[in-house]
Amino acid sequence: MRLRRTVVAASALALVGSAVPAAYGAADTRSYGHGAGAGSAASPFQPAVVFRVGAPARTVDVADVTGDGRDDVLLMTGYASSGSDDGDKLFVFAQRPDGTLAAPVRYPTDAVPKAFFTVLDTNGDGRQDIAINVVGGINVLRQTASGTLESAGLLPGGGIPVAGDMDGDGDSDLVAAGDSGITLLTQGTGGTFTPTSISTDVVGEVEVGDVDGDGRPEVVGAPPPYLGGAPIYVYHATGSGWTRTTHATGMSSPLTVRGIEVADVSGDGRADVVATFGDNKPSSQVSVLVQTPDGDLDAGVLYPVWDIPEPVEAADVTGDSLLDVVTVHGGWSALSVLPQTGDGRLDAPIRIEDLPYASSYTVHGLALGDINGDRRADAVVADYNSGLVVLRTNG
Repeated sequence: MRLRRTVVAASALALVGSAVPAAYGAADTRSYGHGAGAGSAASPFQPAVVFRVGAPARTVDVADVTGDGRDDVLLMTGYASSGSDDGDKLFVFAQRPDGTLAAPVRYPTDAVPKAFFTVLDTNGDGRQDIAINVVGGINVLRQTASGTLESAGLLPGGGIPVAGDMDGDGDSDLVAAGDSGITLLTQGTGGTFTPTSISTDVVGEVEVGDVDGDGRPEVVGAPPPYLGGAPIYVYHATGSGWTRTTHATGMSSPLTVRGIEVADVSGDGRADVVATFGDNKPSSQVSVLVQTPDGDLDAGVLYPVWDIPEPVEAADVTGDSLLDVVTVHGGWSALSVLPQTGDGRLDAPIRIEDLPYASSYTVHGLALGDINGDRRADAVVADYNSGLVVLRTNG
């Protein structure tokens, strides 16, 4: 077992966000076509709107980071080969009172970012902050009382981060999946985080949720595509560390997991595991591992979808109070919705051929949330070619 080491976040450094030039962040009014694929039900979304930025968009999320009670859109860009100042920045598109998105404010990081970030309250002040994976650690951008963000320095470790209350003390901790394994950073008092090792496994994405019915969140991961293999790993906390269980998805190697989600998509009140697989049809599938009453995960049930399903998320986008599955298809200018049926299964996918072209998306290239105040989950996509793609649900 690794020794525990308490790390105190560095003192906050002033960081003033800069407004983006008018050429960036404005809606692209060109039509990309709209409609469901052949044989699909009607799309739950309005036509896509694109907000262009001057660098490749990599990851996206939805959260209130301006403190006004309205969810905003957060977009992380990568390196800009053009030399644009928009490269390697966090963009905040604040939601206005009328449900539109304001021109973005961009924030730099303390070190070169690796695109992935998550949202959590890092110091117990009730405001949502941002933890960004950067070279040399995890950079915390803390929300101020005025609704801006300022750097609180670096935490140790690194990797694709996700937030959750892993120790049951009421605050949010960090789980990060990196090249050296999976690390837990447990939040203490005053913005301190203590790192410990969960596993030396290399995984392509992690999610957290109670998938064994013990009332505590587990860590769910899968091998990254370059390692091959198609299992789902669940890491369970014990009194002396962590144990791993392996679960069948219904797919076999050389197919690999492209994205995972933890959510109740069977309607029984228990969190399930959702995974996307495959290349072009017929290998392209969504697998759902339903949690059983005794806390196990059933073998994956497969749902055929359009080609190359990549990031996957779950939210109610059809307005029936049931969580639906949404995935974006690399290289096909398309997004699919698999509605939950109410009898423990997913319905046939609704394919929405409405996105500008991008050959691929990152595992955090899709997010769902209410970005216009109508209490319905909308979809936002980080498109490296075009910028931020917004699909609002039909109200």
